[in-house]
Amino acid sequence: MMRDLEAGRRSEYGGLTGAVVRMAAEIGLDVAVFKKAGAMIRERSLLL
Repeated sequence: MMRDLEAGRRSEYGGLTGAVVRMAAEIGLDVAVFKKAGAMIRERSLLL
């Protein structure tokens, strides 16, 4: 993933985290830390 971000390419992050967040929502599980980590990675990818 880091190589993708450094090269300005999309990483597999979106698909992986999207699935986890959706599954967590289905069972009522709070994944706030996971969402925050995702936001930080997305922000970093915009800065590279």
